Amino acid sequence: MDFSFQRYLEAKKGVDDRAVNRRVWERLKTALIGAGGRDPVRILEISGGIGSMLHRMLADGVLSRAAYTLIDDDSENLQTAAALLPQWLNGMGLETASRRDGLFIYTPVVAVDSELEAIGLDDFMEREAGQTQWDLIVGHAALDMMDVPRLLPELCSLAYPGALLYFPANFDGLAGFEPVVDPVLDDEIVSLYHLALDKRKGKGTMPGSSSRTGRHLFTWLEDAGLEILDAGSSDVVIFPRRGRYAGDEAYFLHYNIHSIVQTLKAHFDLDGARLLEWETVRRAQIENAELKYIAHRIDFLAQVSV
Repeated sequence: MDFSFQRYLEAKKGVDDRAVNRRVWERLKTALIGAGGRDPVRILEISGGIGSMLHRMLADGVLSRAAYTLIDDDSENLQTAAALLPQWLNGMGLETASRRDGLFIYTPVVAVDSELEAIGLDDFMEREAGQTQWDLIVGHAALDMMDVPRLLPELCSLAYPGALLYFPANFDGLAGFEPVVDPVLDDEIVSLYHLALDKRKGKGTMPGSSSRTGRHLFTWLEDAGLEILDAGSSDVVIFPRRGRYAGDEAYFLHYNIHSIVQTLKAHFDLDGARLLEWETVRRAQIENAELKYIAHRIDFLAQVSV
């Protein structure tokens, strides 16, 4: 099977749409709709991928007049976003017009000017420091792979006083598959995969990621001087219904197995043949619509002090 990260993000969109914590989402929606500040509202999304969050906000009426800046360090993600967003948005009755490095989205009551830029977060923050500020900063499933304590103060400097930070889908170290292949092997594979995430490095000698970002964010956000307005679980629970998976969940599962195997195939603590056998069984379970997957995540809405 050939694997595409962009197709994975498309499959993940449906998974995330179902998993979003509605209480935290509604708190964000109420805050944005009731805001009496700048018009249009200025939004920055980091690691924005293929534009799933922008579509989600428009589909649920969160945005009316906005200047939306979406950055991602993968140009292929943004090329996919530029192709998919018009399809998604036109399908829900919104008009779109391409512009240089972005898309203008409009109806008689909606006017959203979106900019898509391929740039790393560090380079972006360095360039924009003291130049631009935003009313809302969004990072969907983005912080797991970042050195959050280092990045948060600099990221907050790009926000207006009283601005919101919405960080959904932060993995919290609990994941598993059913049915069990081998209790010991299953636990070993998941544990080693999470350990590999914890060992990835960011700038200098600082940690670059954490498999328990979800729980750590309670401390990290407060240490950065932010007020946590709300938080709640956004767990992923995938299981077949009447012998089939919803949407493109089968591809989502295949890609997760692929990621685990690619990360661990050269691990000195794991027998490669056992890993291959495990992969074969898991792929067969997906094809037979038998595999179930559970992952614990936490959504956060925080605010910069006024």
